[in-house]
Amino acid sequence: MDTNEWKNITGPKDGLRRAEGAMVYLPVSDGGMLVYFGGIQDPGNGSLVGQPMDEIHLYDVLSSRWYVQHASGNMPDMRRRFCAGATWARDQSSYNIYLYGGLGFDPDNSAGFDDVYILSLPSFTWLKMYPPPGSSIGEQTPTTC
Repeated sequence: MDTNEWKNITGPKDGLRRAEGAMVYLPVSDGGMLVYFGGIQDPGNGSLVGQPMDEIHLYDVLSSRWYVQHASGNMPDMRRRFCAGATWARDQSSYNIYLYGGLGFDPDNSAGFDDVYILSLPSFTWLKMYPPPGSSIGEQTPTTC
């Protein structure tokens, strides 16, 4: 914005078009990092497929380079149209990206999610936070005010 110029920077080098995932900014390195995950891929044959949740795309803002990192842990189901946000330790030694909800990939595109996952960096490990592993949403204890 300082120079009043725009650039069109091509996405990951695999040539797939992507949409409906999430991209968050992390204050990593001198220029920061954009982290993209989830959503859909368009392989160019008229079909849409889910973006694997273990495939994390990273964009280094300063060098204008894309990287791919594979995640492990308690992997969320593939999804799109979800919410995501990031936070980090004060010393920026670790980062957490929170994922909530989203839409699944069933034939009617109607399956919705009501869950929370955390992608922890730098280990690139998925953690399921809600509902706790081994429980279902219907088993929650009601709370009163």
